Amino acid sequence: MATGYNIWLGEKTPSATRFERINVVSGHTETSISSAQLLPWRLQVDPLTDHASYRVWVQAVFPFESTTDWSANRDFLKLPDEFQTSLGLSVSPTQDTGSAFIQWGAPSGQVERYELFINEVGHRATPVYHRTDLNSTEHRIEANEALPEGEYEVWVRAFMADGSRSRWGNPAPLTIDIPDVRSAMNFSLFTGSQDSTPEFYWSDPALNYPAPASRYEIYISVEGSSAPVYRRSEIPGETRMYEVDTPLAGNTSYHIWLRVFFTDGSRTGWGQGRTFTLGNVVDDLGHIVPQLTVDGNTASWAAISGAASYELWVNRYGTDGSLLQSRVFHNAALTTTTQTLLLSPGTFRGWLRAMGPGGATQWSPAVNFTV
Repeated sequence: MATGYNIWLGEKTPSATRFERINVVSGHTETSISSAQLLPWRLQVDPLTDHASYRVWVQAVFPFESTTDWSANRDFLKLPDEFQTSLGLSVSPTQDTGSAFIQWGAPSGQVERYELFINEVGHRATPVYHRTDLNSTEHRIEANEALPEGEYEVWVRAFMADGSRSRWGNPAPLTIDIPDVRSAMNFSLFTGSQDSTPEFYWSDPALNYPAPASRYEIYISVEGSSAPVYRRSEIPGETRMYEVDTPLAGNTSYHIWLRVFFTDGSRTGWGQGRTFTLGNVVDDLGHIVPQLTVDGNTASWAAISGAASYELWVNRYGTDGSLLQSRVFHNAALTTTTQTLLLSPGTFRGWLRAMGPGGATQWSPAVNFTV
């Protein structure tokens, strides 16, 4: 077993390379490095020149001062360290909206950019808001990015022009408390279909409020987290049914919030929302209209998510448009997206639909073609 290690470390220069030999057992420096701190399996040497290139070798030392050969060299570039500084975070929630105004101080030196990170308290690994491209010492979270009610932590750090960066420092607390602008949102929210793009229904808020709705906003997160997985803020005011337009993952519980904006400028708060769960989702195919393409004796179509098979139906017609033969080609168990028809010359019309656990799609528009 090794009793110690020798390290040779030096700065690479165009004209020469000067190396420092460090005995790791004692931490003694034989030349000009000012200090060396021995840590388990790691040697911390200070100072090294920022942006300088170095080369290092290591050698194990055994009892009676026998040693291994020197290792292969390893080159590295010394980058500036993180520096500890307080950027003086100040966070001001905007009353009743879920938005916020954030300010911080600038460190000394030339700043290239700032990074802003906001997480729900207790969930530091998952941001609910994250920006890495800020170039001023203030930032406003706008209404269309508004956070739901909850307790948050706000962090900011600076990236300097010389490649160094500040540490995160201590987070600033942010509390979002959104009381209803009008009375509690007392219209009902229902869940409809439970496929990967679920539907939601709600009653007309005009039954309880004097002004009609101008638009709605929907916010969906995984249950237990406030980070949005789906958000839409420009749903028309006449809407009473909404289908999610981006598939959600199955076997997951979600929480949905809905708020309404009225034509008189007022709005509701988010309210308590409701929880829904998607199991092994089955895509509902009934709203899909496939598109069929026929080129001579080759029919083709785009694959449809959730489809297990396809049905292709072709009729033959006379030159006057009369039906001569129904189902001159018919197959309801196709599993590819192309099919050779082997039709004799003539005039034809074809249709396609897909079938799966979620039912069947609509028939495609008729396609007229000749062979």
